[in-house]
Amino acid sequence: MSGPVAPARAAGTALGLVLLGVGTGIATLAVHSRAWGLPLAVLATLAALLAVRPGLATRLPLALGWVLPVALAFVGRPEGDFVLVNGPAGYAVLLLAAVVLAVALGTLGAGRGRAISERPHPAT
Repeated sequence: MSGPVAPARAAGTALGLVLLGVGTGIATLAVHSRAWGLPLAVLATLAALLAVRPGLATRLPLALGWVLPVALAFVGRPEGDFVLVNGPAGYAVLLLAAVVLAVALGTLGAGRGRAISERPHPAT
């Protein structure tokens, strides 16, 4: 598919994945302080991240959408408290944010073809 439909479709996909990331990030913040919530949040986040193909218009929008609410929750509220709990669960969510970004950025070029080591060498 080419023409004006392809960029519109890619933009729609990226927007949908940003919204999926925002929803998953908010759900992570909502349940991370419960004993069962943090493992569930980690599994849901990694499942969503790994289910999407690597790429600039796919995995990266999902990751940025997920990190956005987590980053805003980390900043704090006007009352002086934080949405992220102060303790191991809160630090685990921050670590998960770093992992999400690292996976999204680290796999940007994946799937674009063969690796340099797999390419045929020119005859010398």
